[in-house]
Amino acid sequence: MIKKNTNEHSFQFMLKEYEMLYSKFEMHYAAVEKTISFYFLIIGAVVSANSFFINNYDDFSIFNLSRCQLICSFFIFIMGSINLLKIIEHRLLIITYVKNLNQNRKWFSMNTFDNNELEKYSLFKTSYKSPKYYKKYRHFYWEVLGIAIINSIFISVILVNLIKKINWVSNYADLINFIGFILFMFISAYIFMFTYKNRGTNLEKDLTTRGLEE
Repeated sequence: MIKKNTNEHSFQFMLKEYEMLYSKFEMHYAAVEKTISFYFLIIGAVVSANSFFINNYDDFSIFNLSRCQLICSFFIFIMGSINLLKIIEHRLLIITYVKNLNQNRKWFSMNTFDNNELEKYSLFKTSYKSPKYYKKYRHFYWEVLGIAIINSIFISVILVNLIKKINWVSNYADLINFIGFILFMFISAYIFMFTYKNRGTNLEKDLTTRGLEE
């Protein structure tokens, strides 16, 4: 049952704020999509350009790149790192807006309907505690992980190529190079995921000190 004593000015203010927050959410979501597209455009352009300089594809190996190819790989890694950090910040902002939208929904539920009736018809919590900034295997975890792995491939290739320049000899050189490649890729991807987790955890802690309505 709808309450009759809800302040009209408060209602209009909360409604306008809800619309503003939703528009901000859409803006950041679109920014993430464009950033991801831009990153893959860079990879496609650089890799395609380098393919014209490969004389013999049968002898080509990612563990034996030229100086120019290493520079290109480093360029992709730097641009990818910047884009990935930008994506993480945008995603955290998106979740912040969603949390705020949930708080607004809570206000409407408590002040517009009797007995918090609106919550009975919603599958999503009307609380700033949902969704979490960082949650394994949920939300944006897979997206950030996927881009982190792709970006880490390029720094792994660079490091393995640099190590090869020591000219060490081994019967297991190919196996060692492959293991080193996987190891460097894992470490690099982990650093990005740790950054994402740390930022999300800190933001979650900050909210608990704000005294927000639960």
